[in-house]
Amino acid sequence: MVDENLIHLKFEYEEAKQSKMQLLSLQKDILNIAQIINNYNVLRMKELDVKTKLHLKSKSVLNDLKKIHRLLPKEGVPEILKEKIQDLNKTKEKTKDKIKQKDYNPDIASQLKDIQNKLNSLSK
Repeated sequence: MVDENLIHLKFEYEEAKQSKMQLLSLQKDILNIAQIINNYNVLRMKELDVKTKLHLKSKSVLNDLKKIHRLLPKEGVPEILKEKIQDLNKTKEKTKDKIKQKDYNPDIASQLKDIQNKLNSLSK
């Protein structure tokens, strides 16, 4: 029964040699592709491992930052210091106003004119 289904083909020597070379070349290409796929899978697993480690490290850093943020004092100035700063600002404004008043005193301006006139009369 098995003998009935056998088919025999006759190839020339060059033709058989060429077919054998093509078959071996095809097997070589398939093995190269299998090797490339295997290398890809290895590299992909390494990439996923590195990404997982990076993710865990970033979570750790984020948790550390949150802890530091909780430990640091809240921003802002205490009420006592705010009052002192306001008092200092008021005193600065008062001194500025006094300096401006002294510089713009009309008496001093008239006295300066008088002195200048006297100097001019003496120099003539």
